[in-house]
Amino acid sequence: MEKEVGERKYNTFAILAIIFGFLLYPLGLIFAIIALVQIGKSGEKGKGLAIAAIIILPILVILTTIIVVLFWALIHSSLGGLKQPVAPGFSAILYLLR
Repeated sequence: MEKEVGERKYNTFAILAIIFGFLLYPLGLIFAIIALVQIGKSGEKGKGLAIAAIIILPILVILTTIIVVLFWALIHSSLGGLKQPVAPGFSAILYLLR
């Protein structure tokens, strides 16, 4: 089968950027950047996917980090706290979260 004139396919790296972005964040971000460069040269579809990966993935990482820290602080405070700080400076973060 031959492609019709004007028929464009999705860039593989753009699709992989979304998939791997949820599994391995750095790899998804790298794939998104590669996809944007390739799409600029080849004119393939998928520019929106690549841009979405670059915007959404860092937001998800930040939100996940905040949720984990808040959940850990909740568990920590409900257990009465630890005798020793887990890491230097981490007790200051917990103090600010009170």
